[in-house]
Amino acid sequence: MSNGKPQKIAVLGGGVSALTAVFELTSEADWQQRYDITVYQMSWRLGGKGASGRNRQIYDRIQEHGLHIWFGFYDNAFGMLRRCYEENDRPLDRPLSRWDEAFKPTNYFVLSERVKDTWYDWKLSFPINLMVPGESKDPPDVEECIWIALKWLLSLLVSTSNVEFTPAEGGTKFAWFMETHAPFLTKVVEDGLAAAHLITLSVEEQVLHAAVALAADMAAFNGDPVHHRSALLSLLERLITWLRQHITENLDSNTEARRFHLLAEFTIATIRGIIADGVLDQGFDVINHLDFRDWLKKHGASEKTVTSPLVQGFYCLVFAGTYYTYEAGTALRATIRMLFTYRGSIYWKMQAGMGDVVFAPLYEVLRKRGVKFQFFHRVGNLELNSDKTAVASIEMQRMVTLKNGEYEPLYDVRGLPSWPSEPFYEQLVEGEELKKRNIDLESFWTDWEPIESYQLQQGVDFDRVLLGIPIGALPYICGELIAANSAWKLMVAHVQAIPTIAFQFWMYPDITGMGQPVAQTEPVMITTFQEPYDTLADMSDLLIRENWPNDLAPNNVTYFCGPMPDVTLPPPSDHGFPAQATQRVVQYAQEFLQTGCAFPFPNLLQKDGQFRWENMVDPARGTGPARLNGQFFRANVDPTEHYVLSVTDSWQYRLDPGDSGFSNLVLSGDWTNCLINAGCIEAAAISGLLAARAISGRSVAIGGHMDGRRKAHKKEVVVVQTVETTVDTLKVDR
Repeated sequence: MSNGKPQKIAVLGGGVSALTAVFELTSEADWQQRYDITVYQMSWRLGGKGASGRNRQIYDRIQEHGLHIWFGFYDNAFGMLRRCYEENDRPLDRPLSRWDEAFKPTNYFVLSERVKDTWYDWKLSFPINLMVPGESKDPPDVEECIWIALKWLLSLLVSTSNVEFTPAEGGTKFAWFMETHAPFLTKVVEDGLAAAHLITLSVEEQVLHAAVALAADMAAFNGDPVHHRSALLSLLERLITWLRQHITENLDSNTEARRFHLLAEFTIATIRGIIADGVLDQGFDVINHLDFRDWLKKHGASEKTVTSPLVQGFYCLVFAGTYYTYEAGTALRATIRMLFTYRGSIYWKMQAGMGDVVFAPLYEVLRKRGVKFQFFHRVGNLELNSDKTAVASIEMQRMVTLKNGEYEPLYDVRGLPSWPSEPFYEQLVEGEELKKRNIDLESFWTDWEPIESYQLQQGVDFDRVLLGIPIGALPYICGELIAANSAWKLMVAHVQAIPTIAFQFWMYPDITGMGQPVAQTEPVMITTFQEPYDTLADMSDLLIRENWPNDLAPNNVTYFCGPMPDVTLPPPSDHGFPAQATQRVVQYAQEFLQTGCAFPFPNLLQKDGQFRWENMVDPARGTGPARLNGQFFRANVDPTEHYVLSVTDSWQYRLDPGDSGFSNLVLSGDWTNCLINAGCIEAAAISGLLAARAISGRSVAIGGHMDGRRKAHKKEVVVVQTVETTVDTLKVDR
């Protein structure tokens, strides 16, 4: 409090991170005695990079910034949103009234694998478990994950009995175990394995059994960890040597052998690197000076493996594509979290737009609590006090005049509160002019002048500032802070953010009719496809949330996204740049439909290779390529929309949310040092919680964090989910 009054907090930005912080701060019963919170948002909707809108002119269709999914390890994001849904307490006769209506579990995704000149679907399935997202538990130690991974690899090897590998030379040598791993025989008895059975195993199976036994001891903290690590490295060296010697020929033509080789080599190289590079003692960040691919190669992965879809998939998830690096420790942490700590399912799909599912309920709850929202307020500049230690004032630009004093941002779409894709012009004095000139108030390049500029003053309008604006915009609004603080200079120089692209098309045939065989059981997400649209997802389960008439009703909507290549941002005076960038997105889409869709959607091409444009839903009923005009394209080029990368060795330049270098400034966003340090909803939510902790000085629970270091306690080994352990993981779908 300041002078016995609630502390005034100016929240700049309305994305996941800032709203998580506000939600946490206002969850205390006495929050209104402690805080007076105002959220300043530059446009008519909340959400930041996750904002979506309903197109009121085209049947309330959902239009996203890109493709948003929630992975099952998003402990803190799910925990916050579940509490939000419980408090919002919509009636059960309203759509998506509960969080588990708003999110549906999905248990597989598909990698696009190119062998020579042919594309193949590689479906990776993940078993369901009984855990619930948002019920945070301590994640497994990395040693446990090593043990689980080796058990899975052994199961996968056993399941490949019908796969033709070159036989191991020299037959079985069971005596080898007695010389190199004496405790193994004891483990054999404990596990109920007969020594006579082991003698019949191939050498590679024997080695894996020994490795699993060692890893189990490591995970249970039995014995000498130094000896265990050394012995396990020796076993893994034998395994990777066997892979090189016996599963190398004809990999292009033997799909199951090739996929086993990729999975095994990736797993072994990862475990070797974790042990050899000190991750177990020093944490994941110790290897962040290397790119993930280079780190895997350092520990035995071949070029074929590091360029395979198995590895490329992780780069696509963070929009690095084939263009950018991905620091090894951050990549490893995210990979382990995704594969070994998910709750329920590997990922969860929202059952409407992200604006509908996430930001409308958050807005409703926060508004009921008493948080104030100032829409159409753009931040111009943050100014420091005379000794450069605190934010003294904030230049604000009010972009419109409200007719009724307060903006009502939501409207009902089939019972679901939703954000429009354009502002409600009827609530704005300047609405007709904005509509006539087609002004985009979210654009950095808009030629619309503010109605007024004014200053928020420290001690009058705010006591503290929560800066939740993405890092791409900071050079334009925080120039004085960057000049005054060397850590800020390093951060904006090294923490890189990039433009991305998105494309949605609506089709008359469903995805099976379009020729995608993998999607017959449930909607599918396909990644590692050709750049720049390297990821696509069937989102047809959302069509029930839109308002299409019978004569135009689509049976499919598919979302595409990826990094935007080769783009240089012009100054804000170049008002035509957004249209030019969007046209590039349209061009990429047309090229994809003419040259790339033969793999995922072969039925959409005629015998002469031309796209069947008549299958595309177009409200204007155009012909040929003109039907593209009825689809949705987005070039996320605005600095506030850029995706934050995790390029090699950038982690050390991220600032902590509570350590901005300025006494009254707290940071939030997935660009901060937020434990995960990769662009995702969970990283943003964690950053928001860290910001709330910094502002309140109270304990704020943050779940699910793992840093890779060995814990100083003995524990029971617990079975955690892994990828499906059968040869089906290896099979070719077409």
